[in-house]
Amino acid sequence: MLDIDQQGQAVVRPISNQRKLSLVTSFKTSELGKDVYIRSGCFIPHNRLLLPDYNDDKIHVCQLDGSNSSSIQLRYNPHAVSMYDFYQALVTSNNRGFIEIFDLVNLKTRKNIQVRLECKGITSVNGSICVHDSFSSLSMVNIDGIEMRKTSTTSDPLCFSLNKPNEIYFTAVLDDNVYVIKV
Repeated sequence: MLDIDQQGQAVVRPISNQRKLSLVTSFKTSELGKDVYIRSGCFIPHNRLLLPDYNDDKIHVCQLDGSNSSSIQLRYNPHAVSMYDFYQALVTSNNRGFIEIFDLVNLKTRKNIQVRLECKGITSVNGSICVHDSFSSLSMVNIDGIEMRKTSTTSDPLCFSLNKPNEIYFTAVLDDNVYVIKV
């Protein structure tokens, strides 16, 4: 059940029902600020979360339980985040054509990477960066924003993740498949 603060709980059971799973903890997004709406996020060093605010030009950093939160003002509405390395994360600007490097040590924005893509979603692993740039399209870019490869898919990727620098797992908007593609 979801309430206005976006806190959710669900009974979770594995398909085999061999072992019960239980909710360890949760926190309300209102602990991060007023009218905060979180759609995605990523784990960052020192047991913290990096959470883009879908309703505002802010990004939130907090402990895994929501404590010790801080909000960092951005010049754009962030869409998605991905940890790049131990010291940096990548923040997408949605339809504004750039990815911003976020310093995880000082909790400040560093520089924009102009990619001239829609930047709907992002994932990275071992220095490889994959951006969901338009309907049915995923692009591999380098840290300088240069598009290395573009892959068209038969369906619009919804959630995606890099397993290896050249292997993308994704789910699609209108079906229930998990796809794996090599780029």
